[in-house]
Amino acid sequence: MPAAGRRRTTPRRAVDRRSKAVRVLMIAYHLHNVTAEGLVSSKLARILTDAGMAVTAVTSDRNWLEGEVVQPAEGPLAGITIHRVAPQVERLPRWWRRLAAGAGRGLLRDKLAAVPALVYGCSPEERAWVTPAVERTVELWETGGFDLLHSRLNPPAGHLAALAACRRLGDVPWCAYFSDPWPPHRYPPPYRSTIGPLQRRRLDALLDRILARADALIFPAAALRDHLLAGRRRRWRAKTTVAPHLRNVWQEPRPLPGGDRLNLRHAGFLMKERRLEPLFDAIRRLRRQRPELAAALRLELAGRYPGSARPAPPADLETCVAFHPFRRLEETWEWLMGAHVLLLVEADMERGIFFPSKLAEYLGAARPILALSPARGVAAELLAGGGGLVAPPADAAAIAAALERLLEAWRKGRLDAFLPTAEQVRAVSPAPVAARYRAAFAAAVAGRRGD
Repeated sequence: MPAAGRRRTTPRRAVDRRSKAVRVLMIAYHLHNVTAEGLVSSKLARILTDAGMAVTAVTSDRNWLEGEVVQPAEGPLAGITIHRVAPQVERLPRWWRRLAAGAGRGLLRDKLAAVPALVYGCSPEERAWVTPAVERTVELWETGGFDLLHSRLNPPAGHLAALAACRRLGDVPWCAYFSDPWPPHRYPPPYRSTIGPLQRRRLDALLDRILARADALIFPAAALRDHLLAGRRRRWRAKTTVAPHLRNVWQEPRPLPGGDRLNLRHAGFLMKERRLEPLFDAIRRLRRQRPELAAALRLELAGRYPGSARPAPPADLETCVAFHPFRRLEETWEWLMGAHVLLLVEADMERGIFFPSKLAEYLGAARPILALSPARGVAAELLAGGGGLVAPPADAAAIAAALERLLEAWRKGRLDAFLPTAEQVRAVSPAPVAARYRAAFAAAVAGRRGD
């Protein structure tokens, strides 16, 4: 377990009942930056604040903010106090720094340099952030700055900091959030992990310590909860809450655009497991079978890509496929408003356990969704009542059929038949999501008090 100096336990401190506002300290390495987790955590901080909670955040300096302790006057995080803590690499063990310095000078050195990251579950820079983040958390607790800790995953440094802070503070209530399976070897196929047996046991033991100490756990989907808390970990399901991701809480959607082509757009990160080749094959199939419809399709993608470099479209699809660089939040929303249909791409899993954060964004964008998702899973179940079409990620024929249906509806002016329902939008809206977090926080406080 990451240590942050000598263990020091402070007396148990009850929630300040003179104020109705629960004071939450969010520990999140990413906040208001290019990562999906940074965006998700920023939206959460906003809605919890708007729901009457007093939110303070401890984050890294890897974001678009400036200063050490800031309270933005405008924008998504207006009025929220944010402590930006820089990683202190010089405080890492000397042997780790020496290994990291030798990386890139041979396969053996690279493998040795990766060992500490496998042991701790995060990069050297992320691990170097944990200790100063713990120290800032302890300072805030001792000055009466919060009632409850809420840590965020991705990377796990947020949970590691919370775990170490709890070790020093004793009875502070803690609610931990899991957006994905962790450790990495807990991802389902086709995701693959190169972590060896020893490291798996080490990280599994670390996971168990987090699950045991946290007073409440939050997952964006029940399927993810059931996947991670299986077998002997089922006993921790009793302290879980399911709270979905949030739609865009800062900008409102606009009506569907006009134009003489159907714009199919995707925004976000594409990992190597989220393959586009079946979609390209589906477009080729549609060209052969319904050339007049295929000619009206325009596929555009903006974000980050495997290998970092922006790929070129297939030579035979250059006239209808385009890749764009990453766009900032406000630019991305405007770009999405130019779409007729929004694209979700998932890995070809046996069952979809993820609730992609972009799915919540898409539902709030008032656009039909084409989800390349497993036939069984979170996205398929959510879209079963409307909001778009689902096709298996590796089934080009099924994807082509879905494209044909959407193009036919667009041509006839009937795309609104595929719009998300009011119930679907409400599920990812601030009020119900904030209520679930409030319930989880209350359970964490009650659990720590022994109520």
